[in-house]
Amino acid sequence: MAISYPDWRAILIALTLSPAAAAQDTPILLDAATTDFDRGKQRLLFEEVSIKRGTLGISADRADTSQLDFADSVWVFQGSVKIYSDNADVTAQRAEMEFVDHQLQRATITGSPALLSHANDASMNVRATEAVVTFNNSQLNNVTLRGQPAEFEHTADNTEAAITKGTAGRLIYDLERSTITLADDAWVAQGDNEIRGEEIVYDIVAQRIVAGGDQNGDRVRITITPPPSSETTEDDSSQ
Repeated sequence: MAISYPDWRAILIALTLSPAAAAQDTPILLDAATTDFDRGKQRLLFEEVSIKRGTLGISADRADTSQLDFADSVWVFQGSVKIYSDNADVTAQRAEMEFVDHQLQRATITGSPALLSHANDASMNVRATEAVVTFNNSQLNNVTLRGQPAEFEHTADNTEAAITKGTAGRLIYDLERSTITLADDAWVAQGDNEIRGEEIVYDIVAQRIVAGGDQNGDRVRITITPPPSSETTEDDSSQ
């Protein structure tokens, strides 16, 4: 049986429920339309919820947790889930997030698909069915994405550079090092050139691809499409 508390419109809670929380420099702010307590499941239930600490924010249609103080708790967010900071955005249908010592440490995100957008002197978009996200100092730090396949697309600020695309069963996106490691039937394309292998590393800043077969002898396959010759271009222009 759920016990309903009053309808909270735009409640704003600075979570200072423990000495550990008070020691934190930046308060955690929670805003929700309604909150219930399910006594049977011992869960707090929120509707139209958003949680923010500094530049890191989370919003969803619904959320539930067993504890409110974020000292050591797991929150489940469902419906139009969005995780955002000043360096990346993630959108999905469900996210299970682990808080330790009032810091968001890890999130397991699922969706159809789950989407990651990262703006860092370029545009990076990633699609997957599941993502496990780790955080450091309220910033997205590392993302492991899985899909059938998981996909990424990178567009550099340099308009002359080709768009880089890739797919794999698993993508490991290191935001700090600005690299994506593609594993399990990896494929990367820059313009008309393609690379396939069991593992490929893409350096986002340098726009450099490093590929190598594994110890089992899997080989790297590269397809290079030459640009049209000048003679072909002249013939086409004369027609």
